[in-house]
Amino acid sequence: MTMRLGYGIGGIRFGPAALAEMAAEAERSGYESVWSSEVNGTDPVALLGWIAGHTETIGLGSAVLQMSARSATATAATAATLCRITGGRFRLGLGISGPQVVEGWHGQPFDRPLARMRDYVAVVRLALAGQPVAYDGETTTLPRPGGQGVPLPVLAGSARPPYIPIYLAGLGPKAVALAGEIADGLLAIHCPPEYVAQARTWLRAGADRGGRDLEGFDLAVMVLVHIDNDVKLARDMIRPALAVFLGGMGTTTTNFYNRHAHRLGYGAEATSVQEAFLAGDIDESIAAVSDELIDAMAVCGSPGSVASRLSDYRAAGCTTFVAGSVAPSARLRCQQLRELAAVAGTVVHLRDRPAGRQRILMNLLTTIGEGEQMTPSVRSGKELASVAPRVPAPQTRWVHRYAGTVAPLRIEPIVSSLAEELKFLIDQPFVFFGHSLADRANAASNQER
Repeated sequence: MTMRLGYGIGGIRFGPAALAEMAAEAERSGYESVWSSEVNGTDPVALLGWIAGHTETIGLGSAVLQMSARSATATAATAATLCRITGGRFRLGLGISGPQVVEGWHGQPFDRPLARMRDYVAVVRLALAGQPVAYDGETTTLPRPGGQGVPLPVLAGSARPPYIPIYLAGLGPKAVALAGEIADGLLAIHCPPEYVAQARTWLRAGADRGGRDLEGFDLAVMVLVHIDNDVKLARDMIRPALAVFLGGMGTTTTNFYNRHAHRLGYGAEATSVQEAFLAGDIDESIAAVSDELIDAMAVCGSPGSVASRLSDYRAAGCTTFVAGSVAPSARLRCQQLRELAAVAGTVVHLRDRPAGRQRILMNLLTTIGEGEQMTPSVRSGKELASVAPRVPAPQTRWVHRYAGTVAPLRIEPIVSSLAEELKFLIDQPFVFFGHSLADRANAASNQER
């Protein structure tokens, strides 16, 4: 079974120029697709439009558009527009989201989510087909009964795009089965290979219910990846991100990622992570993410171990492996992109590179030697940045405070880049908790006064 490589570019955190470069790097390195998510104030549609103008052939997907944020007909028009301006490269990923977003941001009821997803997809397909929108479902009736609306097509004539694949986000058996019944692909996040194999049985059950087969169906798995010979370092880079998903993305009663961890057999850890997070003890929440949980829900470690894990995903039936990065700067994320492509070259199908572009392969990271180590406090960060150009030791390891917990970050033996990384860590807000090191330093200084 062929497995393709995708890149989850996330939100707008690094700025438009850096995001365009990351997408172009993915294209140069042979990735099949780039996916943008509706996170941290990012509109994935606008971001994908920007990326489309800076790439040539790589597929572009939403992972995901939140259904509660826009009507199904508006989504159809958006998808058709993106499809046309990208030359048919767009694939539409849709998701339910959770009650904090659905009810808190968009004022929509969070009930019967799978029934709403079924109706939503039906209306999107009706609109994309150029048909007058007339639909009567369990949660949606169009036109609105008793109103003045009449069935009208959203797209007609030349506005109709070629076929747009629809992916549904899902983790539980019923959601996965629904994707198998009505969608062209599944977007599953934080899933080990063992889950992928199980998900295929749920997909087949849904396909049987819909009277179809899974020929051409794309089982896309979105996984955080960090390549480093120091497996402890790699896990520590992943740990804060998983704490946010398991602890902060949802409520005590509805957190799909936390429920997913329970389903994978890590219920005790997931409960501890969530309890500490919701109590405001972020350090404790991050510490509660065990190494075993990280190894189940993410891929990290040496190039060899990452390649072996990718082989497991392919054998389990994953057809698109969408890698997300936790590297703290755009430059390091581009490096991770290249390294993953080099590692994955013998496991996944890499696209042909755009004509006229030379593929650049970076040397794989080597294990950190017994070099000088320093552990600065938050308040010493600016001092370190000022002396960074004078730090010559190529094996120096700097331990920074990542979102309130101590975790190691390799600073490569490129003197000019050291100041860049330190400046990012000091001045830039962290995507997860919204506080930069400078913010924390100033707060600590004010408390001392």
